[in-house]
Amino acid sequence: MSCNSCSTGKDGQPNGCNNNGTCGTDSCNKLTVFDWLVNMSLPQGQPPFLGIEVRFKNGRKLYYKNSENLTLSIGDIVATQAKSGHDIGMVTLTGELVRVQMKRKKIDINDEENVMKIYRKKIYARTVLSSLLSTPFLAGAGFQLAERSASGLGRAFSGEAAYAEDASVLASNPAAMIMLGGNWNYSIGVNLIDVTAEVEGAGPLGPLSDDSAGKTSFVPTIYGTKRVNEDIVVGLGVFSTYGLVTDYSTSFADQAGIDLSEVISVNLNPSIAWRLNDVVTIGAGLNFVYAEGDITSRSPQAIQAGPGVLFDLEGDDFAFGFNIGVLFEVTDRINLGLHYRSSLDLEVEGDAQIGAGINNIAGGLVALPGNYDASLDVELPETFEASLLYRATDKLDLHADIFWTNWDKVPRLAPQLNGTINDAAVNSILNTELDWEATFRYAVGATYRPTSKLTLRTGIAFDESPVEDSQRTLRIPDRDRFWISFGASYQFGENYTVDFGYSHLFAEDAPINDNEPFFNGEVSGNANIYALSISGQF
Repeated sequence: MSCNSCSTGKDGQPNGCNNNGTCGTDSCNKLTVFDWLVNMSLPQGQPPFLGIEVRFKNGRKLYYKNSENLTLSIGDIVATQAKSGHDIGMVTLTGELVRVQMKRKKIDINDEENVMKIYRKKIYARTVLSSLLSTPFLAGAGFQLAERSASGLGRAFSGEAAYAEDASVLASNPAAMIMLGGNWNYSIGVNLIDVTAEVEGAGPLGPLSDDSAGKTSFVPTIYGTKRVNEDIVVGLGVFSTYGLVTDYSTSFADQAGIDLSEVISVNLNPSIAWRLNDVVTIGAGLNFVYAEGDITSRSPQAIQAGPGVLFDLEGDDFAFGFNIGVLFEVTDRINLGLHYRSSLDLEVEGDAQIGAGINNIAGGLVALPGNYDASLDVELPETFEASLLYRATDKLDLHADIFWTNWDKVPRLAPQLNGTINDAAVNSILNTELDWEATFRYAVGATYRPTSKLTLRTGIAFDESPVEDSQRTLRIPDRDRFWISFGASYQFGENYTVDFGYSHLFAEDAPINDNEPFFNGEVSGNANIYALSISGQF
């Protein structure tokens, strides 16, 4: 055992905490070790041992070097170096006992080939959210998420604000909930986003490339609606509208400087629909959004500051917004839906780690290496969607969509640090100008019902990027995308239907030339998105 309650007694034996496996430190199990050297004082002048034992989810344990001198304790969740990308594990042993264990196993702490590094400490809740809600840059314009449902994905999200196939319509237009049959409706799904991405070019020291920036991510969705009476429906959705992950390999980041960029958000969206008459229904919702951000840079080798973290900011914030929608059931065959979602002001507050390399870039002493209070203001932009549904026959529906995002609201990524020697100089170095423009997304599609149980869908879309060639960066190497989508639903029972959607996203190669001082080249890649959900009514 290894928590503080399990320290040694006078006889040198573990005291034990008598929690019988319920200890919150996850320490009372057969995979942990009692640290009998934890209370030993080091000889004067001897630095703490940098070796760290880390356990992973399959029970395997490996030793890593804490080369960044992070403050680590048993039970901390850490990101570690891997042969490709990084792993997530839990610290199970620190200090002198690790020295003993590594010596016994004949492992040299300075063997860089076999003893890899610990990158950063992670908060556990953040690690879980990251695995569920992060999305690679290619899946949506800027750092926007379009993945609201499996049924919508199958038609490239065309006609979303005018078409109610299941409870997920809540995210596209709350007014359209009025069209759902039954008393209760639900939809539970997950999107898998598989991105292939590569940057290739040159840095100050020669050719430079990385094919590991593309990630595989999961985006879950949960919706439920309840009909109060003939004219009122209420609902609740849990989904994400914005997210970003670009995570380069350490070898690339040590030359280009850019390492991790991550934005994670979760939206809790209670909503209501109210039918005014046979033609017009209005809807509204509140948006309770939790967001986290992490921006990391490493010291480029060209500035001769030695490898290591240049800057690492982690923080979170809550924001509140609203959305309103209207549905016009113009005729029995034509629906028009309009939906507006407000912008959200986030001030991501947390801690930032600064490395010595910041002084080499500044050309003078602007900050001592260490941790500082920091914040990052991010405004998630407002959106507006207009959708049209035309029921051509009893079996065939045609739909179209225009989706506007006001990316003018996001002029820059500008972390603000407090307490350095020269805050203004440090913040100027860390500032990334975006100069983005508002964008449109255009989509058309069709839905066909060959039988009463089977539904088939298809659609295409063009998704504009807010990033001009001259403004593209390694943090968000965004560009225009073309979508082609297919999907199907099958009703297995009276109360449940299984929905599947698939989209392939094409993106042309695009330059990264003007905004990166340590990289000149291009980005390429594509994405496949898969969605599966269960929906129904009762």
